Amino acid sequence: MNKKSKFMTFILSFMPGLGHVYLGAVDRAAIFFALFFGAILGVLGMAFVFGDKDWVLVLGIALPVIWLISLVDALSTADKYNCVNIAGEDPPRETQD
Repeated sequence: MNKKSKFMTFILSFMPGLGHVYLGAVDRAAIFFALFFGAILGVLGMAFVFGDKDWVLVLGIALPVIWLISLVDALSTADKYNCVNIAGEDPPRETQD
């Protein structure tokens, strides 16, 4: 197993979910991707339905928060992946219940 670059994880994380795909956490990637673009579609849909453009201001708060959480999670997942990799164990796998 090879070590995953935190720099590459950081660069890819500018699009929520891509850093997780790089690390092999596809389930988390799908969650962050859906959350990010779902927020965009949801807020724009609410602005269209209600005819009130103030709904778009919600994106100014929601999108940076979602992006920051995704970035921090991707970087911490990279640390976990690399620590386990150095110890010679298998990388952490997401379990589905």
